[in-house]
Amino acid sequence: MRWTVPLEAHWVALDDPLVEPLLADLVREYTGRYGPGAAREMDRYPAAEFAAPGGALVVLTEGGRTVAGGAIRRYDAVTAEVKRVWADPALRRRGLARRVMRELEGAAARLGYERIHLTTGPRQPEARGLYLATGYTPMFDVDADPLTVGPLPFEKQLSGAAPSPAEQAWRRWRYDRLRYARAPRGPLALTGTHLVHGEGPLPGVPGLWAPIEGGVRLKAVPADGIALDGVPVGGSVDLPAGTGSLAAGEGRPLAVLVLDGTPAVRTYEGFSPARLAFDGIAAFPYSPAWTRAASYRPYRAVTPETVDVAGGGRRELPLAGEATVELPGGPHVLKVTAEDGALRAVFGDDAGPRFRFLDLPAPDAAGRTVADFNRAFLPPCAFSRHVACPLPPAGNVLPLAIPAGERAVRRARRP
Repeated sequence: MRWTVPLEAHWVALDDPLVEPLLADLVREYTGRYGPGAAREMDRYPAAEFAAPGGALVVLTEGGRTVAGGAIRRYDAVTAEVKRVWADPALRRRGLARRVMRELEGAAARLGYERIHLTTGPRQPEARGLYLATGYTPMFDVDADPLTVGPLPFEKQLSGAAPSPAEQAWRRWRYDRLRYARAPRGPLALTGTHLVHGEGPLPGVPGLWAPIEGGVRLKAVPADGIALDGVPVGGSVDLPAGTGSLAAGEGRPLAVLVLDGTPAVRTYEGFSPARLAFDGIAAFPYSPAWTRAASYRPYRAVTPETVDVAGGGRRELPLAGEATVELPGGPHVLKVTAEDGALRAVFGDDAGPRFRFLDLPAPDAAGRTVADFNRAFLPPCAFSRHVACPLPPAGNVLPLAIPAGERAVRRARRP
């Protein structure tokens, strides 16, 4: 006679001995797939995040042995985030991970959440397949190479009304913003911006760097470890602004740019403290009421206006015209820049963030456009002190609160 040992579900704390096999094997898996630094993911959140009232952690055992598990934590007021999903590799294809997901979805519903959010890594096809098979909506292009996407986000609605097409598009935009922030050359990975005034070394970067017209000249030997398109640099090479695959070692991309006429080099770290601590971007709830009609009036010529810069200093903002936006209480004029037809306003208001950016679509022939404040976004300097951002020009601080769009960079509370 064949005996089947039933699975038992245990709701436990993160420091419970039943959780140890789960954590140990996740460290092994993350390290094997993403390198030694990836194991730091396991230290991002304190144990309280996976306990009531906002979270929960389940472990499945079979005959007293831990065989699978996972956890949820609060992502926002109506959303739970799934973390630490694991099944014993020796027991896969038994539906253990699916059972874990059912348990976590039930726990999320009991805690009052309406939806679930999760991400998985681009080198974890098994996890991607699990979430697609269990009804999760991919918030990314499933036909794209996962390695070009980065962390793969999914969502699932548990209760409440399904989002409208406009809100669903907004939610995808929110994930695009997360990908921007987390990118290998994104603001969270940025560790330094070095202006190149004359030939010499740069802090923490091998080689000798010198300014040239529109870029920099690098002198290096292969032992310096600087690679261009994967090939070690040996000798002298001119690098124009925007040079592609340049790196000072594994996980240490470099970028060449020109800032206000001065060549510069930016340094990035894949496991920078800011990137490791990043826990998302807080935003106001979506509201169609904050998609406002607007009209555009271009200036006869681009008009530079000198504005303050966050962190100190001043710079010129090339203003192209004015967008008149219909707001509660009456119309308000925002000065805007223009690039490839699209408009951008740097504005302030009374909602909380010091200032934000807002992109408006290219106006039609009559000058009509739309100001969708749901997509008002934080400037790069909100993520990194190594970026200089212009403050709003005169007249672009609105005399009211705009409770829409991004609010703040969220950082994990370290254990």
